[in-house]
Amino acid sequence: MRSDLAWVLAVVATGCVADIELEVGTTESESVVPLRPDADAHVRSGKYARTNYGTSTSLPADQSDSSTIKQSYLRFAVPAGAITKAMLRLYVTSSSANAVDIHSITTATWSESALTWDTRPALDGTRIGSFARVSSSAWVELDVTAAVTPGQPLSLALIPRSTDGVAFASRERSSGKPELVLTLVDVVPPPPPPVEPPPAVADGSRGYLTTPGELAIVRSKALQGTQPYRAAADRLATYVQAPTYWPYAGFALSFDRDVFDGASTLIYAKALAYHVHANEAFAASARDRLLELANSGVSSGGDDLGLVRHIPGFIAAADLLATYPGWTAADKRRFQDWLRGPGVYKIVDEVSHEKANNWGFMGSGAAAYVADYLAGSGLTLHDRADRQVTAAQAWAESNLKGTQRMNDGDGSMSCSSCPGMTGIWPSGRIPHETGRGATGCYGEYLVTDDESLGYMVSAANGLVRHAELRLRRGDRSMYDNVTSTGRGSLLRAIRYVIDNPAGSWPWNDGQIEILEPAYRYYRNDAIGAELGIGATRVIASSGSSATSGPNGFLDFTTLTHGFAPGENPGLPPTVPPPQ
Repeated sequence: MRSDLAWVLAVVATGCVADIELEVGTTESESVVPLRPDADAHVRSGKYARTNYGTSTSLPADQSDSSTIKQSYLRFAVPAGAITKAMLRLYVTSSSANAVDIHSITTATWSESALTWDTRPALDGTRIGSFARVSSSAWVELDVTAAVTPGQPLSLALIPRSTDGVAFASRERSSGKPELVLTLVDVVPPPPPPVEPPPAVADGSRGYLTTPGELAIVRSKALQGTQPYRAAADRLATYVQAPTYWPYAGFALSFDRDVFDGASTLIYAKALAYHVHANEAFAASARDRLLELANSGVSSGGDDLGLVRHIPGFIAAADLLATYPGWTAADKRRFQDWLRGPGVYKIVDEVSHEKANNWGFMGSGAAAYVADYLAGSGLTLHDRADRQVTAAQAWAESNLKGTQRMNDGDGSMSCSSCPGMTGIWPSGRIPHETGRGATGCYGEYLVTDDESLGYMVSAANGLVRHAELRLRRGDRSMYDNVTSTGRGSLLRAIRYVIDNPAGSWPWNDGQIEILEPAYRYYRNDAIGAELGIGATRVIASSGSSATSGPNGFLDFTTLTHGFAPGENPGLPPTVPPPQ
């Protein structure tokens, strides 16, 4: 048994294996877990070299079958953790006196439905062992522990030893499916640290990504030098510079997506700095810019995506000014009037209803933000059909559209990349996003770092900001959403990119901030690894200044959602939704 750090491996109802790092002193035992391959297929040379046999119920290996060679391939998704033994088990369907050699191969991104002789991966691993004489209708086993790396897929090739061919059952056969039997270290974890209760919501504030009460705690911990609070607070100070700093002259006179990006980020950063650095001058500057925006009446100018991306940042900033004496009831009313009119709400409502891709995810989130900021005001909103709707109606509609888009749409949402394939699929892919790059509409993993990855990340951006708002209104359903068919899961969409057994990619560095709220809610190890939890902690933020790469108001989520080792923050404070 191990006496240092241990890993718990628990088989859940889905057949997946989860891993959690635990401290010294946990109780350990061993358990045996059989894994089925996530892909297997055989290939054949000669005139069959371009034929795919991914649906075959057989895994043959033969040096000479009608003057062709047959080889077979298997891949297993190996979980992370302490694996003490791994046994490959195959069921023989055709006997041989001199059967096969088993080789490991380093390539694990081959596709069961596309593998052929011509596209088979290189035999570049090691020979693990062999099956010599085997009899049909019997199981054979081989110890492959040396070839297994925890947390990495295991890809194997069955290479024939002779012309006396052999065949094994594939995963498509009704019985005798291949197995990788793992002996795992189980541990009984120590009790988690006590859950920290949320602070009360300040009078007048509703809370979007954070509240004045939460920021008061962040400030206290940053002043004590506690990480990551100190580093995140320092990064914020570097970004906002001085209260008078403003590189966007005339930003409210005409709509420009890049300018709105930087302006919304900096205004929100100033509102944060008012609380974290206890300086009212930052609040005064943020107030002036928000009123400049509201008084201008600026709209999207046709760039609807730019509007839906950045409106929530302005709203989150205004909410944090609720405790600033200089932000008056008249100021708030002027800002609300701008938001509820045809220049803002009508546009975000249109995008929320009509778009199936990341635009739509952003649109539903933006519509929810606008509706929520009008809660209790008695004001109505000008919707896409030129009707006047209440804040409660707008809130309910935006949430309905957000959830529908996660699942399978409502029939009216459009996107040209993968027609009819709306929603987050069971693997986590969003076809409308993967279809815009080399991965295509049906890819079970990202094949390269291109538009497919970028748009998956953009979709997650819209989903996380909307899910976090609903969480702060007492509704966890967007974070937890999954249908009976496995569709609609936000967590699976994130893991499709960073924790995919068929092939993963690092999260887009420029939008790492999306993962902070997701990690705080899910406490998923793969998300934590992207953020450097337990290693070199990533501090999510914009560039070193407002003109060096702002990415929106989510940029400062290490400040608002990060927490120190040993802390166990609970759910955030909540207020009722619009009613």
